[in-house]
Amino acid sequence: MTNELRSATTAAFGAAKESKERRAEGIELRRGVTLAAEARDKVLRYFRACVEKPAVSIVVGRLYHEWDRPGYGERLLLPLLDDNGLPQGLVGIPICKQTFPNRPVAELRAKRITSILPLGGAPATEEPG
Repeated sequence: MTNELRSATTAAFGAAKESKERRAEGIELRRGVTLAAEARDKVLRYFRACVEKPAVSIVVGRLYHEWDRPGYGERLLLPLLDDNGLPQGLVGIPICKQTFPNRPVAELRAKRITSILPLGGAPATEEPG
């Protein structure tokens, strides 16, 4: 093994270990972007509702596409159902219009409302925050 290959392999294993440690604290949304642990329960609740109920979830206001720099806009989550109406996954569509300089500014200036609309006819739920 050459020194370059050895260095690349070591770097890759180090990055994988670091990624695994980040996932233990939060959720890795995409390569290099991890949802903070303090947002995990709230986010999982409306993502899982899409698949488990199934339901449509809508978030309006602050969007945490990056925990430290929230955006402002809407996120629509739609369940993917098979021919029998059984949930197979979900599709998420965020539209961010503005990014705040940091989380405290975003929380001061922008409200957030999450609505979950079950497809089975149960009443919708709505919560601020």
